[in-house]
Amino acid sequence: MLSDVDVLNLALRHIGHQPIASFTDRSPQAINGRIAWDLVKKEFLGSADWTFATTYAILQEFPVANVWEFTYTHLLPVDFERLVNVEGTQEVTPYNVITMDGLRLFASNLPQVRIKYITNNFALSAMSGAALTAFVAALSLHLDMMLNGSVNASTLLKFAGESLSTAVRLE
Repeated sequence: MLSDVDVLNLALRHIGHQPIASFTDRSPQAINGRIAWDLVKKEFLGSADWTFATTYAILQEFPVANVWEFTYTHLLPVDFERLVNVEGTQEVTPYNVITMDGLRLFASNLPQVRIKYITNNFALSAMSGAALTAFVAALSLHLDMMLNGSVNASTLLKFAGESLSTAVRLE
């Protein structure tokens, strides 16, 4: 099973850099790798409804005075990255995801809410080979821009785009 460091090292090798031993290294590769990892993970999770990162939750009501035009607020899971849909509703349900006092809340007019969402807490081993390839390509692109000044960016961008569209089709 690949670790996060193994995946980062694959991306570093793609752009001609030496691998790192850990994310805590003080090398430019590790420092930029930590920054790129978080950016790419967020972008990647937002790019498709990945089955490996999709989960469900019944939200707990959270007592807050009415938020805008909404009657109810519910506490979102700590691993919530992005909403896929609200389960059990036939039409589009108006809602808003808000942050209040460090908590992420789901505001709507629904008294009970079950959501399908993308989690930001998943194991790399859950990714398909195509999804992992697309993630490595996107990570390589970001690292190339950060470490090499975009020398190979056009090639990597083409590779990342092809990898992502293949991964989405196979998901």
